[in-house]
Amino acid sequence: TDINLEKMPSFYSRRVQRIEEYLNLDFSFGNFTDVEKEYWLAKANKVQTPYKWGDTFVPKHYANVIALGFYFSFVIIICLSGVFAGEHEKNMAGIILASKTGQRKLVFAKIQAAICFSLGYVCILYSIAGIWIYITIGCDGFYLPVQLLSNEICYDMNLAQYLGLQMVMSVICIIFTTVLTLFLSALTKTSLGTMAFMLVIMVGPAFIPFSK
Repeated sequence: TDINLEKMPSFYSRRVQRIEEYLNLDFSFGNFTDVEKEYWLAKANKVQTPYKWGDTFVPKHYANVIALGFYFSFVIIICLSGVFAGEHEKNMAGIILASKTGQRKLVFAKIQAAICFSLGYVCILYSIAGIWIYITIGCDGFYLPVQLLSNEICYDMNLAQYLGLQMVMSVICIIFTTVLTLFLSALTKTSLGTMAFMLVIMVGPAFIPFSK
């Protein structure tokens, strides 16, 4: 807020103009429709000004920690691939089915334990990494607007809100990965098969060519 804008009074209007120029570009994968252009320009005009300037170095470090959730998922897949498949691999399925309560109670218990393990594991690792960043460089920069990451961003939120949204999405993806791993473990009845399927599901989309 201390920046002198007398010599550059069109700074904020120029930002909206740049967004409009971007929306009108000719993209090979498809162009923005008039409705989409109106939507994004309306978003751009709602962004609060003047900006609060500062360093985005710290929030980027926290964002890198959240991105580690993708790699945490592979550990979860390896740990949970044998939850149901192990019963068949160790010839325990018949014994469990012959028990008084059968598989029903055990299934719910395993699902609950798996979700608790996944969330607990990720939360502990996030906490360790986050505390280390806090000790070394703190939390400065969370109040900065997301527009400082890219001038074309049209959302009216700060970096703390942006990171919070990333964290929520990361947790949702972790839960989805856990449930899908358990389902495949019960379906394939092999730990190796479950891991192979999940590897394809996790990594496969990266090889799909980008198109309209």
